[in-house]
This record gives sequence, structure tokens and C-alpha cells, in this order.
Amino acid sequence: MSEISVILPVCNHEKYVHDTIKSILNQSFEDFELILADDGSTNDSLSVVKSFEDSRIRIIARNDLHNRTNALNAGIESASGKYIAMMEANHIMHVDRLKIQHAFMEAEPSITVCSAHIKYFDAQKQENNAIKLRVPGGLIENPLLFFLSGNCIIHPTVMIRNQFLKKHQLLYENYPDAENFKLWTEIAKRGGQFHMDTQQLQYGQVTNKQDDGLKRQSSDHIINEIVEFLAKRHPELEVILANFKKLQDKETMTHLDIVGFFHHFFTKNKDKL
Repeated sequence: MSEISVILPVCNHEKYVHDTIKSILNQSFEDFELILADDGSTNDSLSVVKSFEDSRIRIIARNDLHNRTNALNAGIESASGKYIAMMEANHIMHVDRLKIQHAFMEAEPSITVCSAHIKYFDAQKQENNAIKLRVPGGLIENPLLFFLSGNCIIHPTVMIRNQFLKKHQLLYENYPDAENFKLWTEIAKRGGQFHMDTQQLQYGQVTNKQDDGLKRQSSDHIINEIVEFLAKRHPELEVILANFKKLQDKETMTHLDIVGFFHHFFTKNKDKL
């Protein structure tokens, strides 16, 4: 049994996956297993994966996984580590990422999820300083309120306590391009604590996705779920939310208006509720 299980979905990432795996195997912290989950690559991604000979590597390659979400879940279900470190096939780990995050999680048992800042590089592997993660460092107080502003946690920088996921039976859900955000909110609903390290422990490939509209719709749906979860704690707020939705149907109130109200209300009254 390893201290850390690194989970890496590899479907159709032939172009980048070699460098990604190399950066993981070269970590200064060596007590980990690397779970490579492929949900049916149609290029040579799996061949690249199998070219590595390292006893820490485990490969899950099944066509019946169907998509990335199921591949991630297969990785979690087979993970034996105390901690789970998420990774993506177009990213590069800082050589000390696992060492730094493991030491932090060992020192701070109240933290469920730790993450870090990231620096992006372009197709020519030149650093791109124009894209930066602008979120505060340290403990994220009231994570559900934090997530009302959207998802600012970059998935492949995250380390999670495996025991917390198993205790609450949490896995990824099929939210188009927002399954990560959904998982963070479900962890927060169950009292999980989040910490953001301001060190840049990850390097990511710049991509131009065409499904930003779909991602935004999924994120808005998740934010609505947070609002409903918060409102259910107080019957008076449930009535207010129901009336707000009627106004939204009449187009006299917007989604942002509703979210803004609840964000302001819970922030202002966080010590009273």
C-alpha cells in the first residue's frame, strides 16, 4: 500500500502523456502508485503508457468506462493510498509537488483537499504568464460561499484524503466539463475543508476548448444546487428562494441576482447562522 495514489486519465492524449508520466515518476517523493485510467483511446496513448517500466504503475484500460468521469471513478475505487493526487495528461508536476502536499496534509489533519497555483505553457512549451490563477492562498473559509463565485480550484493540482471520499461514498458525477467542480461542492457540503497553496506546483498546457458554453451551464447548475442547499437550512430562506425563482421566471430577476443575494446574506451573517 502506497501513501499516495496518483490518478491520471489518459484517453487520446498521445501528444503529451509521455512528458506527464515522466514528471510523475521523477517526483522527489517516491512512495506512490500511479493509476493510469484509459477509457478507450483511439490513438497510440495506451502504447505510450505501456512503454514505461515501473513497478509503481497500474493501468486500467477498459472500453466499458465510456468517458473520462468513469475513468476517474475507476481510479478512485482502486486507489489504495492514504491520499489521492489528481493529474491530467497535458500537465507537468513540479518535482516536489507530492513531497510538499504530503507534508502539508500530514501536518494539517483537518484539511480534506489541498490544491496549488499553476503556471501555463503554450504549444511550444514557452511559459505563458498571461494566464494565472487569481485566488487567495491559505485556508478557504466557508467553501460553499467561495464556490458561489464559481470553481477556482484547478483539478490536477489537488490532493484529497481518500478516507473522506470513502466515508461519504463520493465519486465524480457526469456534469459536462464540470465534474470536478461538482465533487468539490459535495465535499464542502459534508464539512470538508480546502486549502490553497500559493506555490506553483503544476505546469499546464494551454488549450482552446470549444465547449465553454456547456461548461458554464453546468457550473451555473451546480451553483444553483449550492444556493438550494444553503436555503434548506433555514425555512424562511426557502420561501425567499421560491419567490426569487418566480421573479426569475418573469425575467425581473436574474440568476446572478439570486446568487448575489445569498452570497451577501450568508457572508454578512456567517457568525449568526
